[in-house]
Amino acid sequence: DPVESRECGSAARKIVTALKVTLTDLDQRRTINRPIENLVAYDCYLRARQEMYAWTPESLDRSNHLVDQALVIVGENALLLATKGQIAWNKINAMLDPDERHLDQAADLARRALILEPDNYLGLFLRGIVAGLRGQTAAALRDTYRAHQLRPGDSNVLTELCRFANASGIMVPGFVEKLVSMDPLTPVTWSVVEFDHFVNGRISEAVSAARRALELASEVSMLHIYAAWTFAKAGLREEAIELLEKASRKLAGTLHASWALFLRFALDGDAERACAHMTPLLEQGAGLVDQAARTIADGYSLIGRTDDSLKWIRIGMDRGYTNYPFLSTYDPLLANVRTDPRFQELMREVQARWEALAQNVPQPLRAQSPAALPRTGSA
Repeated sequence: DPVESRECGSAARKIVTALKVTLTDLDQRRTINRPIENLVAYDCYLRARQEMYAWTPESLDRSNHLVDQALVIVGENALLLATKGQIAWNKINAMLDPDERHLDQAADLARRALILEPDNYLGLFLRGIVAGLRGQTAAALRDTYRAHQLRPGDSNVLTELCRFANASGIMVPGFVEKLVSMDPLTPVTWSVVEFDHFVNGRISEAVSAARRALELASEVSMLHIYAAWTFAKAGLREEAIELLEKASRKLAGTLHASWALFLRFALDGDAERACAHMTPLLEQGAGLVDQAARTIADGYSLIGRTDDSLKWIRIGMDRGYTNYPFLSTYDPLLANVRTDPRFQELMREVQARWEALAQNVPQPLRAQSPAALPRTGSA
């Protein structure tokens, strides 16, 4: 309804004026125009995006149902197709249903969205995050950066841009700070901050960010496991164990519970009990996500399983974790494997990928070797 659209735009402008916010011309146009004209379909789209980031099987199912409802109403739509693709991607990224066919589905939905609108920011974003989980980091950074240029106010886009940059060892000056200013009340924001601080040697700041992520995260969030691992790397072993035990109880019966318990017993150096929790489903799930694979490599290092640790470093590398300075020098939990000649050989391969990537990303994303970083604490 054109009248309703004008009224919505007028109300939005009044709110902006009351808040004394300065908008660009593009932002002003967006306060007037909905990306999906049908109100019911647009409501489904907004609710689907909210549900998706709860990261539970139930929330993803609800999100998918909402998108399907919207598609029935308006037909093929780039934003809706890309959102449906994000839901499929999140099944892998959050290790809720670790089946690579979900990545295939997400890639196809990105393709369909971009056929409809070649410069659709969400379609580009989806194509980028699919590439990221497939270890195609240069493509991931190019697409997520382009999506960020097209929609600089979407914190989810900036989150994944920072996440892939961090994992690949490509520093993105100012972007993490921008994310915090944009979306300080979302727990994954602080998880991104946590990773950024740690790989750059700011240990106390990483711990503070992990604590903030925990304050904001739901009790069944996998961010508890990542926060515990930051505590472990910072030398806060007992606190890490306590948090992993709590996470395993809250997530009982899931892949995440097995993951938490594997890491918990690895911190005790208990190889038998740690390996008892390395289930086939955990191997499948962690094998599809670079950051999760990195934690598994750490765990095997702690229990003296060098072969397995090296295998999981490679799995993480093939999924895009090529942060050479961190892997080669600054991750304290890999100390047990660094003297192995095979580790040095693997690091030469990681370094080559890291250096090649630095030459193949958008100009504002620049490689920076943190050569002067202090060594991190030991668990």
